[in-house]
Amino acid sequence: MEKIQFKPLQSGTFCPFNRNYWEDLERKFNCQKLDLYHCIPNQDNNPYEVCVQPQWTERNYCPIFNKMAAGYIDHTSSDPQYGACPDTKYRSNMVYLYPGCLNKTLKR
Repeated sequence: MEKIQFKPLQSGTFCPFNRNYWEDLERKFNCQKLDLYHCIPNQDNNPYEVCVQPQWTERNYCPIFNKMAAGYIDHTSSDPQYGACPDTKYRSNMVYLYPGCLNKTLKR
């Protein structure tokens, strides 16, 4: 089994909330094969960049990177105090559209 490529973002750096910045990071990270770029928090709300296959995420839920489970994407409920939550089912690699799912240490 191929090792999953992931890395934590530098301290004080956050996942992007807009498509252009997301696409810039996506090009730099250079995911291969069927894996797509994700920038999502882990279970401790630390942002990670990772190349994994996208998963469908239900409305009002957010993808999180569970590095304890060998790089698996889990899901957790969204909290509107951090920004817009998903109101429809979406693919995990589109999480940048929902600030309520990212960088939960940053209250809006």
